[in-house]
Amino acid sequence: MIDHLHQDPSACGPSWEHGVDLEKIDPASNCYRWYRVSLQPDLFSPVALVRERGRLGNKGSGRRNAEPFQDLPSARRAMERAVSGKIKRGYKQVTAMP
Repeated sequence: MIDHLHQDPSACGPSWEHGVDLEKIDPASNCYRWYRVSLQPDLFSPVALVRERGRLGNKGSGRRNAEPFQDLPSARRAMERAVSGKIKRGYKQVTAMP
């Protein structure tokens, strides 16, 4: 039996629904972008770092990818690196990190 498939997500820390939303708005360069990163349960690994991105106003048509991790601490570190990288590129944080 695979334990992590039956694991209660709340036992791993904050709600799986939480993530970090960022936006980059620069009218001079016609840049209106959003970025969301979150930790979610995964079928093949204990946790996945899910990244979503797109153009503001088109939240339903953005791109999405998931990166599997074997433990929550390494997934959180990757999430923090992703957020700090986007902030360095001019994105502003809209929601707080869990």
